[in-house]
Amino acid sequence: MGRATFEVRLLDRESPVQVDVTVDKDGFGTAEEVARTLAASVLEVKPASLELFALKSGSIYLYPCQKLTPGSDGCHLELRIRFRVPTASKLLKVDPNSFIYFYRQTCADFKSGLVLLSDHQPRVAPPTRYFCGRFRLF
Repeated sequence: MGRATFEVRLLDRESPVQVDVTVDKDGFGTAEEVARTLAASVLEVKPASLELFALKSGSIYLYPCQKLTPGSDGCHLELRIRFRVPTASKLLKVDPNSFIYFYRQTCADFKSGLVLLSDHQPRVAPPTRYFCGRFRLF
């Protein structure tokens, strides 16, 4: 067991951040260890919110158990909130630092075109049928 440094891009900074994590005897660290260490130490995220974060390489989210080698050429890691948050206001109450990163991630996605502006016809929701016990209301 040793330590290694990984370079990860954060969406709220211009240059990548280096994070020092524990690696196994073969020199591999896991994506989960890098993401959790980075979120906790650099972003100061509370433990309750650590599970929301994951690493992304290109357009692919990495499995938590995926092994990483430090300094891999062509491996551009990015820290993202991967999982859908129930409501932004709830995230703000639980962990303000995670909320701020979520906001900056959303802004970065808009700027890069990952989130499209509504320039097409809105989808019409199918009619909803309401049930009360065994009776259909309409």
